[in-house]
Amino acid sequence: MNLQLPAYSQIGEVRRWFLPLPPAPRRGDAAIPTPRDGATDADADASVDVLADAPVDDQELEYYRVAGRFIGYGSSWTDNHWDHGPDEYVQPGRRCNACRWFELRLFRELSDAVELVPGVTPEQLRVTYDEAAELGQLGDYVVYKAGLSSIPGEVPYCRYDVISSPFEVVEALTTRKHTPGGPIAFITKPSALALASAARYDDELQDAYLNRAVS
Repeated sequence: MNLQLPAYSQIGEVRRWFLPLPPAPRRGDAAIPTPRDGATDADADASVDVLADAPVDDQELEYYRVAGRFIGYGSSWTDNHWDHGPDEYVQPGRRCNACRWFELRLFRELSDAVELVPGVTPEQLRVTYDEAAELGQLGDYVVYKAGLSSIPGEVPYCRYDVISSPFEVVEALTTRKHTPGGPIAFITKPSALALASAARYDDELQDAYLNRAVS
């Protein structure tokens, strides 16, 4: 399944976004592990047509629609294969971020108080977003995670969370583990990259990121 996902080059754009939500794997399909912060992720190469209806690559796809700014992106993808020797693809239970990877995208929505006229152009939407930002009428954050794979037969796994507070966004992207030396908390590289790029476009998230409790 070839998903159309917003590309890294589109960070900062204000428009309508269609975020694909592939169906659960059918019998015989191999599911990619649930995307966790830093578990597995790559750079998407296809943009989304935002003014037409949602893309129709797959009639079974559902979409979460976002009207707002794409503010952050991070990925665990690499072009270096490892941990599967001469085999073309990594085996289940092993990790190769060129075979399976994790992608994280952050969006800031317009508030429900902002009425959008049907057929609004990208420029009109951008002006509306900028005006709403000045008036403090921006809405929630959308954290969109995708577990992707280049392995034949494996099905993408995507999910999203809608979060109202920038501090909660940082907390949602913080990994906590129990170790023999005690509990530890950290932000993985993909999440740190997404938060760093988002800080450029969103003042509230910038403040939350710079004043976070963990590094």
